[in-house]
Amino acid sequence: MSFYGYTDEQWNRAKEEMRHALIPRATADDTMSYSELTTKIHAINFAPDDHALHHMLGEISEEEDAGGRGMLSVIVVH
Repeated sequence: MSFYGYTDEQWNRAKEEMRHALIPRATADDTMSYSELTTKIHAINFAPDDHALHHMLGEISEEEDAGGRGMLSVIVVH
């Protein structure tokens, strides 16, 4: 299955990059801007207002919440 025209491999690699960027910030009880987050992802070149970026954030939040770790996307701010 492809997401927003990206291959599964690109999508999953970008999602892992995003997760690895967000977890240390959440652990430090800090926030991150959408613009900063996009600089941390190299598998896909997202714009801060990209719908695919927001969809990916939603997926990560659902997965983290289901794992009992909370909704990780709440640390990403405008």
